[in-house]
Amino acid sequence: MLEMQLNVEYKFVCLLKLLINLPLISCDYEEKAAWGIEVGWIYGSQTGDVLTGLKMHARGWRFVYCMPVRAAFKGSTPINLSDHLTQVLF
Repeated sequence: MLEMQLNVEYKFVCLLKLLINLPLISCDYEEKAAWGIEVGWIYGSQTGDVLTGLKMHARGWRFVYCMPVRAAFKGSTPINLSDHLTQVLF
């Protein structure tokens, strides 16, 4: 039993090491990709993130708020409508 658990943990560590070196996202990664269009991404819009979210909700997708102990991504995003509109305008 212990040997099987160690084998699973070893495979998991190997997979993590492999995935750490893969790029998560880039500017051209999903530009008009077939899968992006299929799930509802909206391309070519200043507010694509908002439009995409609304369209995906309308198509029945459901979202969850995930807040891990260690921050997965760090960036800046508007937290209210005023800041969002300022971001879109500039």
